[in-house]
Amino acid sequence: MRRLVTLLLVCLAMPVCMYAQTMQDFASRFMDDNAGDKNLECVTVGPKMLREIMKLAKEYDKQDVMSFLSKIKSVRIINGDSLAGEYRKKALALLENSGKRYARYEKDGSDEDYGDCVWVRKRDDKIVELVYVGLAKEKDFMVLDVTGELDGGFVDSIVDNNRRN
Repeated sequence: MRRLVTLLLVCLAMPVCMYAQTMQDFASRFMDDNAGDKNLECVTVGPKMLREIMKLAKEYDKQDVMSFLSKIKSVRIINGDSLAGEYRKKALALLENSGKRYARYEKDGSDEDYGDCVWVRKRDDKIVELVYVGLAKEKDFMVLDVTGELDGGFVDSIVDNNRRN
């Protein structure tokens, strides 16, 4: 009887796991929509590279960097050297037309407006994905897509750092 219940639970859990595996992050969806476009490239920084970066942070005793990095699953960067305005419109349309999947980021307790540059995806009121679309005034197109267990402080630091550069 115990085996039967276990087997039944596994069978019920499989579709949920399979559905989670097919969920795409924003970068994947955008690149799929623009397949064959030679002006775009997407670079992924995966867990292995993040671990290497964490080793460097440990070496230099950067606890705040390590705490951020330990929560990140992946970082994907999309960039294009031409047609920045067109790509930006496509990216924003994809974000806006994604139903309730993505929402513009609003800093807690602040009236600061990030405009249409910063979007987040939440699960159970926790940020699990950050999408930063480069500003309209920038010459080149750029999207930064970060997945993991992110908090508002992490999102603010990414945005503030990018504003300074």
